[in-house]
Amino acid sequence: MHSASSVSCGVHVCCKRRTEDVPRDVVLICCTELLAGFLKTGPKGSAQGNYGLMDLVAGLHWLHENLGAFGGDPDKLTLFGHGTGAALANFLAVSPMAKELVERVILLGGSALSPWALQRDPLMVKRRVSDQTGCPGDVEADDIAPCLRLRSLEELLAVHLDPPRFTSGFAPFVDGAVMPPPINQNFQPTASSSGLMPLVPGPGAEFANFGDRDLLLGLTSEEAWVSLTDDDLQKISWLTRMANDNSYFESGLSLILRVSN
Repeated sequence: MHSASSVSCGVHVCCKRRTEDVPRDVVLICCTELLAGFLKTGPKGSAQGNYGLMDLVAGLHWLHENLGAFGGDPDKLTLFGHGTGAALANFLAVSPMAKELVERVILLGGSALSPWALQRDPLMVKRRVSDQTGCPGDVEADDIAPCLRLRSLEELLAVHLDPPRFTSGFAPFVDGAVMPPPINQNFQPTASSSGLMPLVPGPGAEFANFGDRDLLLGLTSEEAWVSLTDDDLQKISWLTRMANDNSYFESGLSLILRVSN
């Protein structure tokens, strides 16, 4: 699955450097979505705007129909992604529109539960795009797509969303169609459950509903390293020293014990 926060690095660039290390008995297919394809242009409550995920769903259908031609097995389709790509793979694995097309999932350095994976206020993004492109109207009721089509590429690229660091304003959002609706569950152990808790017992449980699919989770050794500044690295160095300094924790523990007594 394509990564790069869904806004940069075309698949011809991101995929090319991954093909050299693929085992001979694996068919690797890189699948991308429309970059910045998660702008909600339609009214509140509509799925209009999750086109990036719809692109990937269409790609999965194509693979099921054609994978045999490259020597692959469509019944053993594995979604594999890192960072944003991992979140997209997770979304597809639980999507009502795609989950039956997926057999295995590998998520590295991200998931649908990552704080940056979802756009929780797509109408806010729509409002900012509308204001900066001169496409007025009722944000909750109007479709701004016809107006945006009249704008030049330069005008669209000039839109500045100013999202929080490490996040993108353009991201999938819950629509109840492509993305599953929230699950309201209060887990109560039963005799049949043997007291086992679900993978995610609270909010976000719908994104951990993998059923009987195989799931592999992992991290890279230098997660997000390329995005860190010198100031970040200094803070990490300080935190690492503190974590490895037993005296730091011993002094804190002795203080807690004195207060407790």
